[in-house]
Amino acid sequence: MERLYARAGARYIETLTALIVGAILLFVVPGFTALLVPYFQATWAEYVRYVGAFEIALTAAGAGIFVIAMKRHAALVSWVRGARSPQTAPAAWDSAVAAVPGTTCIALALYLACSVPPAWYVSSEAGLSWLGLLLYIVFLAFLNMGVAVFAYLFFERALRPVAREIAAQLPPNFRSRRRTLSLGTKLLLLLPAINVFTGAVVAAVSTNSLGLEGRLAVTLGATLVVSTTISLVLTLMFRQSLLLRLEGLQDAIGRVNRGDYEARVPYLAGDELDAVGESFNGMVTALEERELLQAALGSYVDASIAGRVLSEGEILDGREVEVTVLFLDIRDFTTLAESSTAAEVVRYLSAFFNLVIPIIRAHQGHPNKLMGDGLLAVFGAPTPLEHHADHALKAASQVLDAIWREYDGELRVGVGVHSGEVVAGTIGGGGKLDYTLIGDTVNVAARVEELTKATGDSLLLTEATRQLLTHPPEAIRARGAHRLRGKARETPIYAVELPSWREVAKLAADGRR
Repeated sequence: MERLYARAGARYIETLTALIVGAILLFVVPGFTALLVPYFQATWAEYVRYVGAFEIALTAAGAGIFVIAMKRHAALVSWVRGARSPQTAPAAWDSAVAAVPGTTCIALALYLACSVPPAWYVSSEAGLSWLGLLLYIVFLAFLNMGVAVFAYLFFERALRPVAREIAAQLPPNFRSRRRTLSLGTKLLLLLPAINVFTGAVVAAVSTNSLGLEGRLAVTLGATLVVSTTISLVLTLMFRQSLLLRLEGLQDAIGRVNRGDYEARVPYLAGDELDAVGESFNGMVTALEERELLQAALGSYVDASIAGRVLSEGEILDGREVEVTVLFLDIRDFTTLAESSTAAEVVRYLSAFFNLVIPIIRAHQGHPNKLMGDGLLAVFGAPTPLEHHADHALKAASQVLDAIWREYDGELRVGVGVHSGEVVAGTIGGGGKLDYTLIGDTVNVAARVEELTKATGDSLLLTEATRQLLTHPPEAIRARGAHRLRGKARETPIYAVELPSWREVAKLAADGRR
Protein backbone atom coordinates (compact mmCIF):
# COMPACT_ATOMS: atom_id res chain seq x y z
CA MET A 1 0.00 0.00 0.00
CA GLU A 2 2.90 2.33 0.70
CA ARG A 3 4.26 1.70 -2.81
CA LEU A 4 0.81 1.99 -4.36
CA TYR A 5 0.25 5.32 -2.61
CA ALA A 6 3.61 6.57 -3.85
CA ARG A 7 2.83 5.55 -7.42
CA ALA A 8 -0.87 6.49 -7.63
CA GLY A 9 -0.34 9.88 -5.99
CA ALA A 10 -3.34 12.18 -6.39
CA ARG A 11 -5.45 9.33 -7.83
CA TYR A 12 -4.95 7.01 -4.88
CA ILE A 13 -8.60 7.08 -3.73
CA GLU A 14 -9.87 6.33 -7.23
CA THR A 15 -7.34 3.50 -7.50
CA LEU A 16 -8.52 1.92 -4.25
CA THR A 17 -12.16 2.19 -5.30
CA ALA A 18 -11.40 0.57 -8.65
CA LEU A 19 -9.56 -2.26 -6.87
CA ILE A 20 -12.39 -3.10 -4.49
CA VAL A 21 -15.14 -2.76 -7.12
CA GLY A 22 -13.09 -4.82 -9.57
CA ALA A 23 -12.58 -7.53 -6.93
CA ILE A 24 -16.32 -7.65 -6.31
CA LEU A 25 -17.21 -7.90 -9.98
CA LEU A 26 -14.45 -10.34 -10.96
CA PHE A 27 -14.37 -12.63 -7.93
CA VAL A 28 -17.15 -12.01 -5.43
CA VAL A 29 -20.13 -12.01 -7.81
CA PRO A 30 -19.04 -15.10 -9.79
CA GLY A 31 -18.15 -16.85 -6.53
CA PHE A 32 -21.44 -16.08 -4.81
CA THR A 33 -23.42 -17.04 -7.89
CA ALA A 34 -21.53 -20.33 -8.11
CA LEU A 35 -22.86 -21.17 -4.64
CA LEU A 36 -26.39 -21.13 -6.12
CA VAL A 37 -25.73 -23.65 -8.86
CA PRO A 38 -26.02 -26.74 -6.63
CA TYR A 39 -29.34 -25.49 -5.25
CA PHE A 40 -30.91 -24.38 -8.56
CA GLN A 41 -29.37 -27.10 -10.70
CA ALA A 42 -28.39 -24.29 -13.07
CA THR A 43 -26.77 -24.96 -16.41
CA TRP A 44 -23.58 -23.16 -17.52
CA ALA A 45 -25.63 -20.77 -19.69
CA GLU A 46 -27.96 -19.97 -16.80
CA TYR A 47 -24.98 -19.38 -14.52
CA VAL A 48 -23.53 -16.87 -17.02
CA ARG A 49 -26.89 -15.06 -17.20
CA TYR A 50 -27.13 -14.94 -13.40
CA VAL A 51 -23.60 -13.52 -13.13
CA GLY A 52 -24.39 -10.94 -15.81
CA ALA A 53 -27.55 -9.80 -14.03
CA PHE A 54 -25.73 -9.27 -10.73
CA GLU A 55 -22.77 -7.53 -12.33
CA ILE A 56 -24.97 -5.05 -14.18
CA ALA A 57 -26.81 -4.19 -10.97
CA LEU A 58 -23.70 -4.02 -8.82
CA THR A 59 -21.80 -1.94 -11.39
CA ALA A 60 -24.55 0.65 -11.05
CA ALA A 61 -24.25 0.35 -7.27
CA GLY A 62 -20.48 0.79 -7.52
CA ALA A 63 -20.88 3.99 -9.52
CA GLY A 64 -23.28 5.35 -6.93
CA ILE A 65 -20.97 4.40 -4.07
CA PHE A 66 -18.06 6.13 -5.81
CA VAL A 67 -20.01 9.39 -6.08
CA ILE A 68 -21.12 9.17 -2.46
CA ALA A 69 -17.63 8.29 -1.23
CA MET A 70 -16.00 11.19 -3.07
CA LYS A 71 -18.43 13.60 -1.37
CA ARG A 72 -18.17 12.03 2.08
CA HIS A 73 -14.39 11.89 1.89
CA ALA A 74 -13.81 15.25 0.20
CA ALA A 75 -11.31 16.30 2.87
CA LEU A 76 -9.32 13.09 2.32
CA VAL A 77 -9.40 13.55 -1.46
CA SER A 78 -8.20 17.14 -1.07
CA TRP A 79 -5.35 15.99 1.16
CA VAL A 80 -4.24 13.28 -1.27
CA ARG A 81 -4.36 15.80 -4.10
CA GLY A 82 -2.06 18.21 -2.30
CA ALA A 83 -4.04 20.34 0.18
CA ARG A 84 -1.84 19.32 3.13
CA SER A 85 -1.42 21.52 6.17
CA PRO A 86 -1.94 21.39 9.95
CA GLN A 87 -5.17 23.32 9.42
CA THR A 88 -6.68 20.72 7.08
CA ALA A 89 -5.27 17.70 8.98
CA PRO A 90 -8.16 17.22 11.50
CA ALA A 91 -10.84 17.10 8.80
CA ALA A 92 -8.65 14.89 6.61
CA TRP A 93 -8.07 12.46 9.51
CA ASP A 94 -11.80 12.21 10.20
CA SER A 95 -12.34 11.62 6.50
CA ALA A 96 -9.62 8.97 6.23
CA VAL A 97 -10.40 7.06 9.43
CA ALA A 98 -13.59 7.96 11.26
CA ALA A 99 -15.79 8.20 8.16
CA VAL A 100 -14.84 4.79 6.73
CA PRO A 101 -17.31 2.71 8.84
CA GLY A 102 -20.19 4.97 7.80
CA THR A 103 -19.25 4.80 4.14
CA THR A 104 -19.00 1.01 4.38
CA CYS A 105 -22.52 0.83 5.84
CA ILE A 106 -23.86 3.06 3.05
CA ALA A 107 -22.14 0.90 0.45
CA LEU A 108 -23.57 -2.26 2.02
CA ALA A 109 -27.10 -0.82 1.98
CA LEU A 110 -26.73 0.28 -1.65
CA TYR A 111 -25.36 -3.10 -2.74
CA LEU A 112 -28.22 -4.89 -0.96
CA ALA A 113 -30.76 -2.62 -2.62
CA CYS A 114 -29.21 -3.17 -6.04
CA SER A 115 -29.07 -6.94 -5.40
CA VAL A 116 -32.85 -7.25 -5.13
CA PRO A 117 -33.64 -6.96 -8.91
CA PRO A 118 -31.09 -9.61 -10.01
CA ALA A 119 -32.16 -11.81 -7.09
CA TRP A 120 -35.78 -11.57 -8.29
CA TYR A 121 -34.62 -12.43 -11.83
CA VAL A 122 -32.66 -15.49 -10.63
CA SER A 123 -35.53 -16.71 -8.44
CA SER A 124 -38.03 -16.35 -11.27
CA GLU A 125 -35.74 -18.26 -13.63
CA ALA A 126 -35.27 -20.97 -11.01
CA GLY A 127 -38.98 -21.09 -10.18
CA LEU A 128 -38.62 -20.06 -6.52
CA SER A 129 -41.64 -19.06 -4.44
CA TRP A 130 -41.92 -15.71 -2.66
CA LEU A 131 -40.60 -17.39 0.46
CA GLY A 132 -37.71 -18.75 -1.55
CA LEU A 133 -37.02 -15.26 -2.91
CA LEU A 134 -37.06 -13.83 0.63
CA LEU A 135 -34.68 -16.50 1.90
CA TYR A 136 -32.45 -15.91 -1.12
CA ILE A 137 -32.28 -12.17 -0.37
CA VAL A 138 -31.47 -12.90 3.28
CA PHE A 139 -28.73 -15.27 2.08
CA LEU A 140 -27.31 -12.50 -0.13
CA ALA A 141 -27.53 -10.04 2.76
CA PHE A 142 -25.33 -12.24 4.94
CA LEU A 143 -22.83 -12.73 2.15
CA ASN A 144 -22.74 -9.00 1.43
CA MET A 145 -22.14 -8.24 5.11
CA GLY A 146 -19.16 -10.56 4.95
CA VAL A 147 -17.90 -8.69 1.90
CA ALA A 148 -18.47 -5.39 3.75
CA VAL A 149 -16.19 -6.57 6.58
CA PHE A 150 -13.55 -7.46 4.00
CA ALA A 151 -13.96 -4.07 2.30
CA TYR A 152 -13.71 -2.22 5.61
CA LEU A 153 -10.50 -4.03 6.60
CA PHE A 154 -9.12 -3.41 3.12
CA PHE A 155 -9.76 0.31 3.19
CA GLU A 156 -8.54 0.63 6.79
CA ARG A 157 -5.23 -0.94 5.77
CA ALA A 158 -5.08 0.84 2.41
CA LEU A 159 -5.63 4.27 3.97
CA ARG A 160 -3.01 3.69 6.68
CA PRO A 161 -0.19 5.42 4.71
CA VAL A 162 -2.39 8.49 4.28
CA ALA A 163 -3.58 8.40 7.90
CA ARG A 164 0.02 8.21 9.13
CA GLU A 165 0.92 11.19 6.96
CA ILE A 166 -2.07 13.16 8.26
CA ALA A 167 -1.42 12.18 11.89
CA ALA A 168 2.04 13.75 11.73
CA GLN A 169 0.40 17.18 11.32
CA LEU A 170 -2.45 16.81 13.83
CA PRO A 171 -2.48 19.26 16.75
CA PRO A 172 -1.44 17.81 20.13
CA ASN A 173 -4.96 18.14 21.58
CA PHE A 174 -6.70 16.55 18.57
CA ARG A 175 -9.89 14.59 19.24
CA SER A 176 -11.94 13.02 16.46
CA ARG A 177 -15.46 14.39 16.01
CA ARG A 178 -16.76 10.92 15.11
CA ARG A 179 -16.62 7.54 16.79
CA THR A 180 -14.81 4.76 14.98
CA LEU A 181 -15.02 1.00 15.39
CA SER A 182 -13.32 -0.47 18.43
CA LEU A 183 -11.09 -3.54 18.24
CA GLY A 184 -13.80 -5.55 19.95
CA THR A 185 -16.36 -4.53 17.34
CA LYS A 186 -14.01 -5.38 14.50
CA LEU A 187 -13.38 -8.81 15.99
CA LEU A 188 -17.12 -9.29 16.55
CA LEU A 189 -17.74 -8.57 12.85
CA LEU A 190 -14.77 -10.59 11.61
CA LEU A 191 -15.68 -13.94 13.18
CA PRO A 192 -19.29 -14.09 11.89
CA ALA A 193 -18.06 -13.07 8.43
CA ILE A 194 -15.64 -15.99 8.40
CA ASN A 195 -18.39 -18.34 9.56
CA VAL A 196 -20.80 -17.07 6.88
CA PHE A 197 -18.30 -17.73 4.10
CA THR A 198 -17.38 -21.12 5.49
CA GLY A 199 -20.97 -22.20 6.04
CA ALA A 200 -22.16 -21.02 2.63
CA VAL A 201 -19.42 -22.84 0.74
CA VAL A 202 -19.66 -26.06 2.77
CA ALA A 203 -23.43 -26.17 2.48
CA ALA A 204 -23.32 -25.59 -1.26
CA VAL A 205 -20.75 -28.25 -2.11
CA SER A 206 -22.35 -30.73 0.26
CA THR A 207 -25.62 -30.60 -1.66
CA ASN A 208 -24.91 -33.40 -4.06
CA SER A 209 -25.77 -37.02 -4.73
CA LEU A 210 -22.58 -38.49 -3.28
CA GLY A 211 -22.71 -41.04 -0.51
CA LEU A 212 -21.96 -40.29 3.11
CA GLU A 213 -18.20 -40.76 2.74
CA GLY A 214 -18.15 -38.57 -0.36
CA ARG A 215 -20.15 -35.82 1.31
CA LEU A 216 -17.85 -35.89 4.36
CA ALA A 217 -14.78 -35.70 2.15
CA VAL A 218 -16.21 -32.82 0.11
CA THR A 219 -17.30 -30.97 3.26
CA LEU A 220 -13.86 -31.37 4.84
CA GLY A 221 -12.14 -30.26 1.64
CA ALA A 222 -14.42 -27.23 1.26
CA THR A 223 -13.82 -26.23 4.88
CA LEU A 224 -10.05 -26.42 4.41
CA VAL A 225 -10.24 -24.45 1.16
CA VAL A 226 -12.26 -21.67 2.78
CA SER A 227 -10.03 -21.68 5.87
CA THR A 228 -6.87 -21.27 3.76
CA THR A 229 -8.33 -18.64 1.41
CA ILE A 230 -11.16 -16.31 2.43
CA SER A 231 -10.94 -16.89 6.20
CA LEU A 232 -7.14 -16.69 6.16
CA VAL A 233 -7.16 -13.47 4.16
CA LEU A 234 -9.62 -11.81 6.54
CA THR A 235 -7.67 -12.98 9.59
CA LEU A 236 -4.34 -11.84 8.14
CA MET A 237 -5.75 -8.43 7.28
CA PHE A 238 -6.94 -7.96 10.86
CA ARG A 239 -3.69 -9.36 12.27
CA GLN A 240 -1.50 -7.18 10.06
CA SER A 241 -3.45 -4.07 11.00
CA LEU A 242 -3.04 -4.90 14.69
CA LEU A 243 0.64 -5.90 14.57
CA LEU A 244 1.74 -2.91 12.50
CA ARG A 245 0.33 -0.55 15.09
CA LEU A 246 1.79 -2.52 17.98
CA GLU A 247 5.17 -2.38 16.24
CA GLY A 248 4.76 1.39 15.93
CA LEU A 249 4.05 1.62 19.66
CA GLN A 250 7.03 -0.61 20.45
CA ASP A 251 9.27 1.51 18.22
CA ALA A 252 8.12 4.69 19.98
CA ILE A 253 8.83 3.10 23.39
CA GLY A 254 12.33 2.17 22.19
CA ARG A 255 13.00 5.72 21.04
CA VAL A 256 11.93 7.13 24.41
CA ASN A 257 14.18 4.62 26.19
CA ARG A 258 17.05 6.00 24.09
CA GLY A 259 16.20 9.53 25.24
CA ASP A 260 14.26 10.68 22.18
CA TYR A 261 11.30 12.51 23.72
CA GLU A 262 9.99 13.62 20.33
CA ALA A 263 8.68 10.08 19.69
CA ARG A 264 4.92 9.98 19.26
CA VAL A 265 2.41 7.25 18.41
CA PRO A 266 0.24 8.47 15.50
CA TYR A 267 -3.56 8.27 15.63
CA LEU A 268 -4.42 5.76 12.93
CA ALA A 269 -7.79 4.17 13.73
CA GLY A 270 -9.50 5.89 16.65
CA ASP A 271 -9.85 2.63 18.61
CA GLU A 272 -8.43 1.25 21.87
CA LEU A 273 -4.87 1.23 20.51
CA ASP A 274 -5.19 4.90 19.68
CA ALA A 275 -6.34 5.46 23.28
CA VAL A 276 -3.20 3.64 24.44
CA GLY A 277 -1.15 5.76 22.03
CA GLU A 278 -2.77 8.92 23.37
CA SER A 279 -1.85 7.94 26.93
CA PHE A 280 1.68 7.12 25.78
CA ASN A 281 2.01 10.48 24.02
CA GLY A 282 0.79 12.25 27.14
CA MET A 283 3.36 10.38 29.21
CA VAL A 284 6.16 11.27 26.78
CA THR A 285 5.08 14.91 26.81
CA ALA A 286 5.26 14.88 30.62
CA LEU A 287 8.73 13.28 30.47
CA GLU A 288 9.84 15.88 27.94
CA GLU A 289 8.54 18.68 30.16
CA ARG A 290 10.33 17.12 33.12
CA GLU A 291 13.60 17.05 31.17
CA LEU A 292 13.12 20.66 30.08
CA LEU A 293 12.30 21.66 33.64
CA GLN A 294 15.38 19.92 34.97
CA ALA A 295 17.50 21.57 32.29
CA ALA A 296 15.97 24.96 33.12
CA LEU A 297 16.49 24.41 36.85
CA GLY A 298 20.07 23.44 36.09
CA SER A 299 20.60 26.94 34.67
CA TYR A 300 19.55 28.53 37.96
CA VAL A 301 20.63 25.92 40.47
CA ASP A 302 23.11 23.08 40.43
CA ALA A 303 22.02 20.02 38.43
CA SER A 304 22.30 17.83 41.54
CA ILE A 305 19.90 20.14 43.40
CA ALA A 306 17.50 20.15 40.46
CA GLY A 307 17.54 16.35 40.46
CA ARG A 308 16.83 16.22 44.19
CA VAL A 309 13.98 18.75 43.87
CA LEU A 310 12.36 16.65 41.15
CA SER A 311 12.76 13.41 43.09
CA GLU A 312 12.26 14.57 46.71
CA GLY A 313 10.05 17.63 46.34
CA GLU A 314 10.63 21.34 46.74
CA ILE A 315 11.73 21.11 50.38
CA LEU A 316 15.21 19.62 50.86
CA ASP A 317 15.70 18.91 54.55
CA GLY A 318 18.78 20.45 56.08
CA ARG A 319 21.75 18.14 56.59
CA GLU A 320 24.80 18.79 58.74
CA VAL A 321 27.83 18.03 56.61
CA GLU A 322 31.54 18.83 56.48
CA VAL A 323 32.37 20.92 53.42
CA THR A 324 34.91 23.33 52.03
CA VAL A 325 33.57 26.77 51.16
CA LEU A 326 35.15 28.99 48.50
CA PHE A 327 34.50 32.74 48.30
CA LEU A 328 35.60 34.67 45.21
CA ASP A 329 35.37 38.41 44.62
CA ILE A 330 36.55 40.75 41.85
CA ARG A 331 38.87 43.50 43.12
CA ASP A 332 38.01 47.17 42.42
CA PHE A 333 34.82 46.19 40.61
CA THR A 334 33.02 49.32 41.79
CA THR A 335 35.40 51.48 39.75
CA LEU A 336 34.81 49.33 36.69
CA ALA A 337 31.03 49.48 37.12
CA GLU A 338 31.00 53.27 37.50
CA SER A 339 32.67 53.73 34.12
CA SER A 340 30.40 51.27 32.27
CA THR A 341 26.73 51.03 31.37
CA ALA A 342 24.47 48.50 33.06
CA ALA A 343 24.36 46.38 29.91
CA GLU A 344 28.15 46.37 29.69
CA VAL A 345 28.44 45.33 33.34
CA VAL A 346 26.01 42.46 32.80
CA ARG A 347 27.91 41.25 29.73
CA TYR A 348 31.22 41.53 31.59
CA LEU A 349 30.01 39.54 34.57
CA SER A 350 28.34 36.95 32.36
CA ALA A 351 31.61 36.35 30.51
CA PHE A 352 33.49 36.20 33.83
CA PHE A 353 31.16 33.63 35.41
CA ASN A 354 31.05 31.70 32.15
CA LEU A 355 34.78 31.22 32.61
CA VAL A 356 34.76 30.48 36.36
CA ILE A 357 31.69 28.29 36.95
CA PRO A 358 32.60 25.45 34.54
CA ILE A 359 35.96 25.11 36.32
CA ILE A 360 34.27 24.83 39.72
CA ARG A 361 31.85 22.23 38.39
CA ALA A 362 34.68 20.32 36.73
CA HIS A 363 36.15 19.86 40.22
CA GLN A 364 32.77 18.65 41.55
CA GLY A 365 31.99 21.92 43.26
CA HIS A 366 28.55 23.51 43.56
CA PRO A 367 28.30 27.23 42.62
CA ASN A 368 25.81 28.08 45.35
CA LYS A 369 25.31 31.83 44.92
CA LEU A 370 26.25 34.67 42.61
CA MET A 371 26.60 37.88 44.65
CA GLY A 372 27.10 40.73 42.22
CA ASP A 373 30.78 40.55 41.42
CA GLY A 374 31.36 37.60 43.76
CA LEU A 375 30.63 33.92 44.02
CA LEU A 376 30.09 31.40 46.80
CA ALA A 377 30.89 27.79 45.95
CA VAL A 378 30.77 24.70 48.14
CA PHE A 379 32.56 21.36 47.82
CA GLY A 380 30.85 18.45 49.57
CA ALA A 381 27.19 19.50 49.30
CA PRO A 382 24.56 18.79 48.10
CA THR A 383 26.49 15.72 46.89
CA PRO A 384 28.95 14.25 49.43
CA LEU A 385 32.52 14.59 48.19
CA GLU A 386 35.59 12.83 49.51
CA HIS A 387 38.70 15.04 49.81
CA HIS A 388 36.58 18.16 49.30
CA ALA A 389 39.43 20.42 50.48
CA ASP A 390 41.70 19.10 47.73
CA HIS A 391 38.99 19.66 45.11
CA ALA A 392 38.36 23.20 46.36
CA LEU A 393 42.05 24.17 46.33
CA LYS A 394 42.57 22.74 42.85
CA ALA A 395 39.49 24.55 41.58
CA ALA A 396 40.63 27.85 43.14
CA SER A 397 44.11 27.54 41.64
CA GLN A 398 42.74 26.71 38.20
CA VAL A 399 40.21 29.56 38.37
CA LEU A 400 42.93 32.08 39.17
CA ASP A 401 45.15 30.67 36.45
CA ALA A 402 42.32 30.87 33.89
CA ILE A 403 41.51 34.47 34.90
CA TRP A 404 45.18 35.46 34.57
CA ARG A 405 45.34 33.95 31.09
CA GLU A 406 41.99 35.32 29.91
CA TYR A 407 42.47 38.90 31.14
CA ASP A 408 46.24 39.12 30.62
CA GLY A 409 46.81 39.77 34.33
CA GLU A 410 44.70 42.97 34.27
CA LEU A 411 41.82 41.56 36.33
CA ARG A 412 42.57 40.76 39.96
CA VAL A 413 40.38 38.62 42.19
CA GLY A 414 40.56 37.41 45.75
CA VAL A 415 39.69 33.87 46.83
CA GLY A 416 39.13 32.66 50.38
CA VAL A 417 38.83 28.97 51.28
CA HIS A 418 37.72 27.46 54.62
CA SER A 419 36.53 24.01 55.73
CA GLY A 420 34.10 23.02 58.45
CA GLU A 421 30.58 21.96 59.40
CA VAL A 422 27.52 23.59 57.79
CA VAL A 423 23.81 22.88 57.59
CA ALA A 424 22.90 22.52 53.90
CA GLY A 425 19.25 22.55 52.84
CA THR A 426 16.21 24.55 51.76
CA ILE A 427 15.34 27.77 53.51
CA GLY A 428 12.66 30.35 52.77
CA GLY A 429 8.90 30.79 52.68
CA GLY A 430 6.06 32.70 51.10
CA GLY A 431 6.67 31.01 47.78
CA LYS A 432 10.40 31.81 47.72
CA LEU A 433 12.86 29.02 48.53
CA ASP A 434 16.62 28.81 48.28
CA TYR A 435 19.16 26.04 48.76
CA THR A 436 21.71 27.55 51.07
CA LEU A 437 24.48 26.89 53.58
CA ILE A 438 24.12 27.97 57.20
CA GLY A 439 26.97 27.98 59.65
CA ASP A 440 30.05 29.82 60.84
CA THR A 441 32.12 28.09 58.15
CA VAL A 442 30.52 30.28 55.50
CA ASN A 443 31.21 33.47 57.46
CA VAL A 444 34.84 32.53 58.01
CA ALA A 445 35.37 31.84 54.29
CA ALA A 446 33.94 35.29 53.48
CA ARG A 447 36.24 36.96 55.99
CA VAL A 448 39.26 35.08 54.59
CA GLU A 449 38.42 36.41 51.13
CA GLU A 450 38.26 39.96 52.57
CA LEU A 451 41.71 39.41 54.08
CA THR A 452 43.26 38.96 50.61
CA LYS A 453 42.98 42.72 50.14
CA ALA A 454 45.15 43.29 53.21
CA THR A 455 47.77 40.60 52.51
CA GLY A 456 47.92 41.21 48.75
CA ASP A 457 47.51 37.52 48.02
CA SER A 458 45.07 36.13 45.49
CA LEU A 459 44.33 32.88 47.36
CA LEU A 460 44.14 32.41 51.12
CA LEU A 461 43.04 29.36 53.09
CA THR A 462 42.66 28.52 56.75
CA GLU A 463 44.42 26.01 58.99
CA ALA A 464 41.23 23.89 58.93
CA THR A 465 41.47 23.51 55.17
CA ARG A 466 45.24 22.95 55.18
CA GLN A 467 44.87 20.05 57.62
CA LEU A 468 42.35 18.33 55.33
CA LEU A 469 44.62 18.46 52.29
CA THR A 470 45.93 15.02 51.37
CA HIS A 471 48.75 16.48 49.25
CA PRO A 472 49.46 20.08 50.28
CA PRO A 473 51.18 21.99 47.48
CA GLU A 474 54.72 23.22 48.00
CA ALA A 475 53.60 26.78 47.24
CA ILE A 476 51.72 27.14 50.56
CA ARG A 477 53.15 29.95 52.67
CA ALA A 478 52.13 30.83 56.25
CA ARG A 479 50.71 34.32 56.67
CA GLY A 480 50.42 34.18 60.44
CA ALA A 481 47.36 34.29 62.65
CA HIS A 482 44.79 36.98 61.91
CA ARG A 483 41.77 38.17 63.83
CA LEU A 484 39.01 38.01 61.29
CA ARG A 485 36.11 40.46 61.43
CA GLY A 486 33.49 39.21 63.86
CA LYS A 487 35.75 36.53 65.35
CA ALA A 488 37.11 36.61 68.91
CA ARG A 489 40.08 34.35 68.26
CA GLU A 490 42.84 34.63 65.75
CA THR A 491 42.78 32.25 62.79
CA PRO A 492 45.97 30.84 61.21
CA ILE A 493 46.04 31.80 57.54
CA TYR A 494 48.01 30.39 54.62
CA ALA A 495 48.57 31.69 51.10
CA VAL A 496 49.08 29.72 47.94
CA GLU A 497 51.57 31.53 45.72
CA LEU A 498 50.65 31.36 42.04
CA PRO A 499 53.12 31.79 39.16
CA SER A 500 53.13 35.13 37.37
CA TRP A 501 51.68 35.53 33.90
CA ARG A 502 55.14 35.30 32.32
CA GLU A 503 55.81 32.06 34.14
CA VAL A 504 52.40 30.72 33.14
CA ALA A 505 53.02 31.64 29.52
CA LYS A 506 56.47 30.03 29.63
CA LEU A 507 55.08 26.84 31.11
CA ALA A 508 52.38 26.75 28.45
CA ALA A 509 54.95 27.24 25.68
CA ASP A 510 57.15 24.50 27.13
CA GLY A 511 54.13 22.24 27.28
CA ARG A 512 53.32 22.83 23.58
CA ARG A 513 56.95 22.04 22.63
